[in-house]
Amino acid sequence: MSNNYPNPFSKKIVIEDATTTLPWHPTRMWGKRPLSYIKYVVIHQSICISSIEAINKYMITPGKQNHISKLGCPHIPYHIIVDEEKIVQANNFTDVTWHTKGYNLISIGICFIGDFSGPTYKGKNKPNEFQKNSLFPLLDFLYKGTFSYLNPRESLYGHCHFDPNNKQNDPGFIINDLLKEYIKL
Repeated sequence: MSNNYPNPFSKKIVIEDATTTLPWHPTRMWGKRPLSYIKYVVIHQSICISSIEAINKYMITPGKQNHISKLGCPHIPYHIIVDEEKIVQANNFTDVTWHTKGYNLISIGICFIGDFSGPTYKGKNKPNEFQKNSLFPLLDFLYKGTFSYLNPRESLYGHCHFDPNNKQNDPGFIINDLLKEYIKL
């Protein structure tokens, strides 16, 4: 493994549960599925520098500004969010959230808060040390625990993999490089 990437076995992670503490849309709910449906772990970036709470408010608020649903989403559409200081579980893995069109039923979404550069986009920041150092332990937690039936080489992708024409910058160069390094382990 390259010295530029964190050691995947170097630390334990703490995941804060925000499944009930972040506000929900007053009437909308996610569909449900058994965990056995999950075939992919999809990594995203928020393409904004904001708080989890602000992104959640944007997502649940109806209106033309909401790029996912004009009616508002039930909740922030990612299962796990990694901001600059913490890892948060926003939805249960059995929730069918709206993070990757066409693949929501069979994937979970992990979002890194940030505005990161990609092939056709110049971002405003880079993943910080906490975010970079949290990725491998988080993936180990998922792949050695709940999703031990999945092989990262066949199931771990950036959002750009599923929508290369519209999402080519998601999750950005740095996170994408880390994902490639992880699947080589």
